[in-house]
Amino acid sequence: MHADFNKVWLHTRKQDFEEAQNHINFVIKQILQNPMFACLSLTPEEYWRILLFKDAYNLGGIKESNNQSCCTFWNISLHLPEALQREFKRHVGEYILLVYKYRQKMLIKQAQDT
Repeated sequence: MHADFNKVWLHTRKQDFEEAQNHINFVIKQILQNPMFACLSLTPEEYWRILLFKDAYNLGGIKESNNQSCCTFWNISLHLPEALQREFKRHVGEYILLVYKYRQKMLIKQAQDT
């Protein structure tokens, strides 16, 4: 979990999108039932299938809404020489895609075994 004044990032450890969505809705409901947090407005904006997260300015992953490509934001790359910035993002994106594809393959294998 990571939070700042504008966003809350929550890792649910759920394998299925519907399970993750239900879990998030449950957490939001529990938080808003507390009178101390009644003035908050919590609305899920995005779900990620896989996310490599350093902080709110350095992250990359595959969104549930667009699972065909890797979405990355790496402010840290701006501290590299210009010639390396694109390479850095490409390598991190390839790593995320490899991990995602491996995870998908393991989920399929797991489903076949049960």
